[in-house]
Amino acid sequence: MQISRFPLALLALLAAPAPPQFTEQLISRDFTYPYGVALHDLDGDGDLDVTASDARANNNLYWFENDGKGGLIRHVIHHQPMSGWRLERHAFGDFNRDGRPDIVIVENSMGDLRWLENPGPEKIRSPWPVHFITRADAVPGAYDVAVADFDGDGDLDVAASSWNRGNMFTWHENPGVSGRLWRQHHIAANLAETRTVRVADFDGDGRPDVLGTASGDGLVLWFQNPGPGGGEWRARVIDTALRPSHGEAADLDGDGDPDVVMAFGMGAEYSRLQPVSSRVVWYENLGRGAAWKRHVVQEPFPNAFDVVAADLDGDGDLDLAATAWNKGTGVALAWFENLGRGQWRQHVLKENWPRAVQLAVGDLNGDRRPDLVAGAEDGSRELRWWRNQGGGR
Repeated sequence: MQISRFPLALLALLAAPAPPQFTEQLISRDFTYPYGVALHDLDGDGDLDVTASDARANNNLYWFENDGKGGLIRHVIHHQPMSGWRLERHAFGDFNRDGRPDIVIVENSMGDLRWLENPGPEKIRSPWPVHFITRADAVPGAYDVAVADFDGDGDLDVAASSWNRGNMFTWHENPGVSGRLWRQHHIAANLAETRTVRVADFDGDGRPDVLGTASGDGLVLWFQNPGPGGGEWRARVIDTALRPSHGEAADLDGDGDPDVVMAFGMGAEYSRLQPVSSRVVWYENLGRGAAWKRHVVQEPFPNAFDVVAADLDGDGDLDLAATAWNKGTGVALAWFENLGRGQWRQHVLKENWPRAVQLAVGDLNGDRRPDLVAGAEDGSRELRWWRNQGGGR
């Protein structure tokens, strides 16, 4: 006797847990130009804090101290006393090996990198001591930073991109002594509009490589670390497609090597080339970074700006979330549920939020579910977070 499979499929559908719900919460709406957001436990109390840069008139770096339940108290830990300048993207690392997380940040207008020394618990809520990695305009248009021990000497170095003023990727060698400028090394030059810079070991040789995008040239690529002896960083193209913006390395297929997630389309209206395909994709590393396979997660996703990976629904695989740099209409933030077998489902979290930019993911309230934090620049000028409430039946 043949049994119909329809009831079984229906039962499976009914038994599937509902996707998580997210509750939106405002952090601050008095920014003058938010363009850098990150999460880290700065005070060592076991919860994730939020940092956010605020350029132009305010020109501050804020630390939002987490009370452990997602309540955030703002402190100014760096101020550039020149209105109109741009403290923007930043990253974390213990640069002086004192056991406390420091911050490296770009100054886009002055074209420099600087690191902020974590002063410890007694002074952490006051402005942090500033150390310059480079002189002004050493990294013209300094845009993004990432941290790793690139030369294998035991201390943390910094890689940087330089937007459309510098059009290059560089790495900066930590001298191991506070107060000295760091030695600058070129990774690649003459790449139009360098944006993303991230770190992963793509070829499995134990050394940190660099992921980058050149939005103006339509390139997603990684650079092979030549090792402690130095030498040329070899460029390996992952894909050529118009207007790649921001993404990161993540093991989407669970095979143990880093894949890449990427957003395309931000600023499509400014491109000299048409059409620009706005979408969210992931690239499968087919082995040691030598070959890649593109998988489309969502298309179209107009003006896609940034994308991050995390298991948002707790089912054991990685989902994605992305922002869109739109003019005020349409989707600004969404997450994409990984259904397996190459299938994805979009869930919209925020619409009609102009110029959504950098996105960060982490558990802010200690419930073991990853939450989302994002900023939006001109047109919004605010910072928000989305509490992951989990799924249900």
